[in-house]
Amino acid sequence: TRSIGTPGVQGLGLVFSLNESGGKASLEMTDGGVDLPGIFQETLVPFKRLSGDLSWQLRGEAMQVQLSRLQFSNADTEGALELQWQTSDPARSQSRSRFPGLLDMQGRLSRANGARVFRYLPLVMEPEARNYVRDAVQAGVASDVRFKVKGDLWDVPFPEGTQGEFLITAQVSGATLAYVPRSLQTADSRPWPVATRLSGELVIDRQSLKVRGARASLAGSPALQITRADAVIADLANSVVAVDLEARGPLPDLLGFANSSPVGELTDQALARVVATGPAELRLKLEVPVDAVDRTRVQGSVQLQGNDLQIAPDLPRLARARGIVGFTEGGFSVTGVQAGMLGGEVRIDGGSQASAGAPAMQFRLKGTASAEGLRQARTWGMVPRLARQLSGSASYDASIGLRGGEPEISITSSLAGMALNLPAPLGKPAEQALALRLESAPLPADAADGAGRPRDQLLLELGRVVSVRYQRDTSGAQPRVLRGAIVVGPGDADAAALPRDGVTALVRV
Repeated sequence: TRSIGTPGVQGLGLVFSLNESGGKASLEMTDGGVDLPGIFQETLVPFKRLSGDLSWQLRGEAMQVQLSRLQFSNADTEGALELQWQTSDPARSQSRSRFPGLLDMQGRLSRANGARVFRYLPLVMEPEARNYVRDAVQAGVASDVRFKVKGDLWDVPFPEGTQGEFLITAQVSGATLAYVPRSLQTADSRPWPVATRLSGELVIDRQSLKVRGARASLAGSPALQITRADAVIADLANSVVAVDLEARGPLPDLLGFANSSPVGELTDQALARVVATGPAELRLKLEVPVDAVDRTRVQGSVQLQGNDLQIAPDLPRLARARGIVGFTEGGFSVTGVQAGMLGGEVRIDGGSQASAGAPAMQFRLKGTASAEGLRQARTWGMVPRLARQLSGSASYDASIGLRGGEPEISITSSLAGMALNLPAPLGKPAEQALALRLESAPLPADAADGAGRPRDQLLLELGRVVSVRYQRDTSGAQPRVLRGAIVVGPGDADAAALPRDGVTALVRV
């Protein structure tokens, strides 16, 4: 049931005439108010000025009221409206009564305070919807506001299965919008960045609320521009906030937005270690259930536009990267990214993984590397030193994973096109092929030394010429060899027994 109290007025002047079937009146109000209990949460609507013409007709138990040329203004808004109201047919109305009646109202506001829009939303709207508007629209000016209500007031705001119109449209500018208000989140959740200097269209249509074609900035990241955004609550009675936005700006700012917002929590900080430069574009979709924000869904992508970036400190820097990095609440993916790396060009695919036992991140690389590029790979331990004896370039296939923050690397190459300037039997001319296999992976925790320092194992094979197996302490800035085996000639260092400490060498001729 719905209870509408008796309306009242303050400061209203009337000039009226009456007869047995109705009457009419001219209305004039200055610094007064209209009390509408049961219509608005704040029942008293103050007016600086109000004027208009009122007429009514009585036909037995039926009544009809017309309000025309009504103009009004107060601190929140200024506008005009016209309306017709009449009692309902009890046989046709869901109320089974003549009240609250049939309304046909339309109007227009020339100005409105965006932060006060919620105050004029009728109580027939779901409280969650009114509270969302209250907490989401924090500032701004609305212009060219148009509203229309037509139908049986018992059915407002006319959910599916009922007939009627309930429509509010407004052009908003200079607004501050918390598209996921803090009131919807738990106390320990990271806040979603607030959209500032927002301009766009606000539409409330029956039980849906939309912000369409918005442009804005993000609080804390003035260089990051939202070039298009839509926010939709399709059903205010079962609220799910859906946000679809596109943004452009410096890639470090885009990553900062992802890492400092709930996107970082939802993706398990998958992008937290990425260091980047240059501009990029972001596409982001969110679905936030109002009553279960922990089930928020995220789908986004970053369009790289020739950026330099480093995905993790232990991985080589990517130069002039182009392609798409996608992410969801389950992690992120890299598909067909082209970049410069190790002095050549590379294609990268992969991303984060959720399967048990798999590395947290896994990438597949296919490209070329030059001797000079390898000499610049300072984070790759002994590789730059070995590269001093190389010249030329060669193609390779590689797999790079991150497990517990430690890299797992596997590289294979024929080394065709790259010369090894080493004594026989290690040396070779550029045109000669020589199979290379290089693998590096962290050892299990039970393989750490008594001090708990992490270790990894490095395997290097050059055809049947030489094989190397090292176990290293990786706790310092540079890995330190603890023990190992080197086999020159036919043989496999991976199968050789390792000494307790130090390195053994076996030469077969």
